[in-house]
Amino acid sequence: MFFALYQLPVVILRVFMVYGPGQGDLQKLVPYVITSLLKGETPRFTSGTREVDWIYVEDVVAAFLEAARAPGVEGATLDVGTGKLVTVRQVVERFVPDRCSR
Repeated sequence: MFFALYQLPVVILRVFMVYGPGQGDLQKLVPYVITSLLKGETPRFTSGTREVDWIYVEDVVAAFLEAARAPGVEGATLDVGTGKLVTVRQVVERFVPDRCSR
């Protein structure tokens, strides 16, 4: 809206599911699973069939920097993700496939 009304050169980035170092909310999937495993506990979750586009935090930073430098994107809304859907269960199974519970 600011671009349309005031010609302020802004870009909106819609970021998908971010994971990586510095994630402070330990209830989010990746830190929750890692914390559970470090405690010797089996992580608990639903069926895990929900598909999500997961993106690493460094890739998000790179996307923000590219959007800031890119010519001709003013006023645009850009999706920031990998373009690949991965289920919650597939993410958890990468940590420890034999300890996943339903």
